[in-house]
Amino acid sequence: MKKIQIEQDLFVQMVKYFYSDELGFDDDDVCELYHDIKKGIDKILKKIGEESTEVIIAAKADDKAETIYEIADLAYHISVMMVEMGISVEDVRKELASRHVIDHKVKQEKMTGSND
Repeated sequence: MKKIQIEQDLFVQMVKYFYSDELGFDDDDVCELYHDIKKGIDKILKKIGEESTEVIIAAKADDKAETIYEIADLAYHISVMMVEMGISVEDVRKELASRHVIDHKVKQEKMTGSND
């Protein structure tokens, strides 16, 4: 039960981050949404796939407003997946930072011609 409460608390924080209080989300709305989405990873992944496609379609149509709207939906569903999988924003930040270090090293090697 404690794990579920921690996950729900993290979920509430993430929803409030993406959908600020200005939009009228209260804790009851967020909790209801949490329980709807908590139906399993397959449904979450299906939503990510759908939203990814919608981002592509909007961008292909060169519709900036719609692309922004769909990116927000995609970011939201990715955050839900992160909560479900126990992935923190800090985990992602560390991964990006490690790639920057690797990319920087590879660029240096290419410029100097060294491969060690």
